[in-house]
Amino acid sequence: MFASVEDGYCDKVSTNKGGILNVLTCVEAFGPNEFPLAEVYAFENKLSALHSGNNNMWPKIWQQLQVLRDAGLVEFLGRGRYTSLSPLNNII
Repeated sequence: MFASVEDGYCDKVSTNKGGILNVLTCVEAFGPNEFPLAEVYAFENKLSALHSGNNNMWPKIWQQLQVLRDAGLVEFLGRGRYTSLSPLNNII
């Protein structure tokens, strides 16, 4: 079972955090489970509301997932699937 926008999890995302922390907070909703890129894209409306000047949220989400991957916080498993590599609560 995946986290969903309706769970209200990303409601704790704030506008004074950067885009990377906003995406990280949404990824945290999945816990240590695998999650598909499509599930992260489901947070598009919430993230767009925080970053109203960004009209290309999907590419930004994908870019931020790459940054999180390069930082060793998520792993790309292939075919649009990711997993968290470390407890993210300590970072946010």
